[in-house]
Amino acid sequence: MQTVQEREYFSTADYDSNGWISFREAEQALLLDRDEFGRYDTDSDGRVSQAEFGARYRAAIERVGAFQPPVPPAEAVAAPARGTDQLRNAYDTDLNGALDLAELTRLLDDYDVPEIDPALALSQLDADSSQRLELNEIGFLTTLLDTLRSSPVHLFGAEATTLEGLFGTPISRPAGLGEVPMPPRIAGPVPPFTRLDLDRDGGITVEDLTALEFPMTLPVRPATVVASLDLDGDGALSSAELDAALGGKRPER
Repeated sequence: MQTVQEREYFSTADYDSNGWISFREAEQALLLDRDEFGRYDTDSDGRVSQAEFGARYRAAIERVGAFQPPVPPAEAVAAPARGTDQLRNAYDTDLNGALDLAELTRLLDDYDVPEIDPALALSQLDADSSQRLELNEIGFLTTLLDTLRSSPVHLFGAEATTLEGLFGTPISRPAGLGEVPMPPRIAGPVPPFTRLDLDRDGGITVEDLTALEFPMTLPVRPATVVASLDLDGDGALSSAELDAALGGKRPER
């Protein structure tokens, strides 16, 4: 059974009051390093739940009779907006011109993006398999962080294991008074099919293309594009049909 102190300590360490403790919060409030954080985070989901915190709290009370009080949050200071060069220069601690896993981990912690697993992000963005992110690869992170800064919601699923899962969520563009509404944007590096299948129903339809071209009017109508590339005549372009249109192997019929 939880004690009042256990609840208070968890609440203190949960700086943003979202119901769990991120590594960034644990590092500041509980003075934990990565290894110690892992001993709290028993299910390895990148966050410490109230139950996981309670287990460590009670173990400390039983073992030594006390639990070190967490450090209350200081005045919040958000990581600054940075361009691609600035991001690299700020986190390239070994001065090799790129970001390795440890440097990328620190970057994501500082920008408070717990949804993105650093190892997964490295594997997905490391196009040349160098085990580090060079300047052109860091550019994708710059776009993503800028999108997060301007968006009121997190973009990424905690269970993302693919490029699309990490970076493929369409983000609505806010429209002010008198502004023309724009189609949603996708911040990251995703395949063309993911970018064009706006409603994520598994096929690129006339409705998808019409929404994406708005407010422009292109010389070629979306209905004509779909009709000319739709090999099986089902009214939508599959991934295989789009690949064939872009010069890949034609799908079997």
